[in-house]
Amino acid sequence: MRVACYKSQGTSMQPFLLDGDELIIDIDPVTPYAIGDIVLYRSPLFTQPVAHRVVGRGDAPKMFVVRADADPTTTETVPQESIF
Repeated sequence: MRVACYKSQGTSMQPFLLDGDELIIDIDPVTPYAIGDIVLYRSPLFTQPVAHRVVGRGDAPKMFVVRADADPTTTETVPQESIF
């Protein structure tokens, strides 16, 4: 098992995560992601890694729909290989 530490930045995941909260990320490419999981991923929309919640599966295999808890109207579809 590999783990990584990530410090939350901003307010997009409030009230579950607060600005500055530290997350320990279990990096396990074998374990499938489930709806409700919080994942850390690279997005072309942001310069830093993003921590958001998985809210669904994309239309293509190995695609996941993620969103911030504080803004449930804005989602992003990301490929599995972008997730840490």
